[in-house]
Amino acid sequence: MFLKTYDGDVSDLGLTFSIGQDCFGVHKEVELVPGGSSVGVTGDNRYRYIHLAAHYYLNGQIARQSAAFVAGLRDVVDVKMLHMFNEPELQVLISGTTSAFDMEVRLSCWLWKALESFSPSERGLFLRFVTSCQRAPVLGFHSLHPPFCVQKISIRSDDVKLPSAATCFNTLKLPTYSSYKVLREKLLTAITSGAGFEMT
Repeated sequence: MFLKTYDGDVSDLGLTFSIGQDCFGVHKEVELVPGGSSVGVTGDNRYRYIHLAAHYYLNGQIARQSAAFVAGLRDVVDVKMLHMFNEPELQVLISGTTSAFDMEVRLSCWLWKALESFSPSERGLFLRFVTSCQRAPVLGFHSLHPPFCVQKISIRSDDVKLPSAATCFNTLKLPTYSSYKVLREKLLTAITSGAGFEMT
């Protein structure tokens, strides 16, 4: 940033198209262009220098490490699968979330707490609401196809919206409610209303 806004004669800074690096106590000169150590940075070429230096620091300097990471990732993940995710989603998959108890975890805990508090008949209504069957599968939930899942949906006025379901996919669509009390109340309203596809 200093070089970009420097008002004086840039050639007085004594910069060349090379970057000095300390590699475990050994000084190494990296040329940004062929013969860069003998090409001085001037007011006319400073933006090219800035661009090349930034490219080196952000890409070239870590090229070997990045290549090793990608090779290791390819050993455990089909690269075609990675195209399903954008950068933030991939970051969460690799590193996890910054908060161990974020809203998704909280919603899941509230949902299971609500289901535990339901009567057997209310649990049956919940099953019917999500899967269209009022009883659990004979072979247990692991045989449910597709598997039961909860999809968090974020909309304005989440506390007003009722949960909905996609029975073909055994999916509960759950708004991000502000509290356990609201979640339980809205879930009960949805499953006891007797509604059909208009609630999905």
